[in-house]
Amino acid sequence: MQPHEGTLQPIHVTSSLMHDVKEAAKTDDLAHSINYSDLAKELIRNEPVFASLEELSLHTYDAFSQKNSLLDKHRGKVSELGICVIQLGPPLHCAHVGVESAATFNEDMWTIMCVRHFVDKLTCHVIIGVNPAERLEKQDAVSSMSIDSRKDGLQKEQWIDFRTITRTFTSSLFTIEALASSVAHKTLLTSSSCESVVFQG
Repeated sequence: MQPHEGTLQPIHVTSSLMHDVKEAAKTDDLAHSINYSDLAKELIRNEPVFASLEELSLHTYDAFSQKNSLLDKHRGKVSELGICVIQLGPPLHCAHVGVESAATFNEDMWTIMCVRHFVDKLTCHVIIGVNPAERLEKQDAVSSMSIDSRKDGLQKEQWIDFRTITRTFTSSLFTIEALASSVAHKTLLTSSSCESVVFQG
């Protein structure tokens, strides 16, 4: 492997389609049903290298909307598509990172409606607590974050730097509330697309 080459990483992709199932339900005819197995195969066939989870999300939308795609015969019936991409081998200090988005289909193109980035079970090593004994050593504080990245969150200039977010937060605080505020503030500084951060600790 050359120094500039990337390393293959496992990911989990979930796609949810909102479409008219009336004909398939009424006739029980496979011709009116979406072949989900073939859709999954299409996504992983000749997959290119992706620079980010956001780029993979856009690739998935393009794969579903292009002419002669497996959804082409259902054009006009599929009105909305949701995609969730999770990196199973995430940066250090957390369980998962991912991007969830939703789009509507109109005039042969997808229009992204919302984007949410998330970090699950981020471990911060912090000094926190009121009692002197609690402040002698750093403790593990585990939290999760949901980042509202607005509808432009998949565009390259708005990508979220998960590696920066998941770096260990160095803090010496008294309260969980102050820790939550610190984490949210540092997260909002990483990208101009961040509109809000929901912190669960």
